[in-house]
Amino acid sequence: MATTAPYYADGEWSSGPDLLMDSWEDGEEDAAPLGRLGYKLFTTIGYVDVPTGVGIAVYSRSEAPRFLVEVQGEQGGSEHIYAAQSHDALELLARYAPIAQAAAISSVVTLAYQADARGVENIGDLLRAINEAMR
Repeated sequence: MATTAPYYADGEWSSGPDLLMDSWEDGEEDAAPLGRLGYKLFTTIGYVDVPTGVGIAVYSRSEAPRFLVEVQGEQGGSEHIYAAQSHDALELLARYAPIAQAAAISSVVTLAYQADARGVENIGDLLRAINEAMR
């Protein structure tokens, strides 16, 4: 049975076939169906390998829908939206980037608080402690 996903085009939401999930094969890597569909990583907001809470990955290809915007949670879940053209993808980024930004700031504040609780006394040591915690 075909699955559906949200599509965003010219400021309007609709549902359409979920190309990604429909091309998924059991046991394969996450990137495999993206590659089969011709999607390549365009950009990320929030460094997805660092526990910042939320990351956004944008993939692009030459055919419609041109963009896939994936919102990734730190617990491993993700949701994706198809965007018809570049202006649609940029509009979605403008809408969702503040979520990733707030999550990153919250993570840094939490790491700073934890470093302070361990007795870190100056900004250099604090930044090193945050950097180490994010590895």
